[in-house]
Amino acid sequence: MADYSFNAELYDNPLTEKAGDFIARAVVNSTTRNADIARRIKERGSELEEKTITYVLDTADEMKAAAVARGESVVDGMGQYLVNITGTFESATAKFNPAIHSLGVSYNPGKVLRELFTKTTVNVVNVATTGPVIGKVTDSKSKTVNDKLTPNQPCVINGSNLKIVGDEATVGVFFIKDDDKAITPCSLIVHNNPSELTVMIPALADGLYRMRIVTNFATGSKQTKEPRSTDFHILLTVGTGGGGSESPDEI
Repeated sequence: MADYSFNAELYDNPLTEKAGDFIARAVVNSTTRNADIARRIKERGSELEEKTITYVLDTADEMKAAAVARGESVVDGMGQYLVNITGTFESATAKFNPAIHSLGVSYNPGKVLRELFTKTTVNVVNVATTGPVIGKVTDSKSKTVNDKLTPNQPCVINGSNLKIVGDEATVGVFFIKDDDKAITPCSLIVHNNPSELTVMIPALADGLYRMRIVTNFATGSKQTKEPRSTDFHILLTVGTGGGGSESPDEI
């Protein structure tokens, strides 16, 4: 019996026309943060206080991020991180232009995680309900994908069954702040199609947000009896993302 397991749901494979061809996606129902890791370390028997452990983990994250931003390759227990550049350069002398180029991070799992995967089972629980599915979110201002949101600027949402249909107040595109769970609706949808939405990002404060889509859309002429919803599994960043830990009184 495997030491680790998680549930997965099956979705129609959008890359093929073959009937009965599916892809699997993990069912993500929780988020683990450094504070959670610190609590688990403490429960394992560490003599350090949780706030001290959290501070060290947060500071390590800052140091690793700074190293990647300097072009260094960062290797830790989770894997290897290396900055990458997206966008084309029109000549051999072209310079980096934030208007058309963006920075991201490539990741390769490390030995510890690869070994854990050999002890992991995947429980395929069912075929997902045919409701809205968010595939990727592109911020029009920063040109980043599944990363940033720019307030008062458009973003493009790609996926399936996304068209916003229905008159209930619960229907629409919403942004849920990760720390206090405050929900901000999107008031302007520029393009409203089953496979692609273009929406104007509200005036969101800095922080991490989960995108939610709720709709009565169904293929064909009928609508679903009840609204169906989906939350994007990747947290999106507005501004600096906020957060961070204060230095503990004693280290």
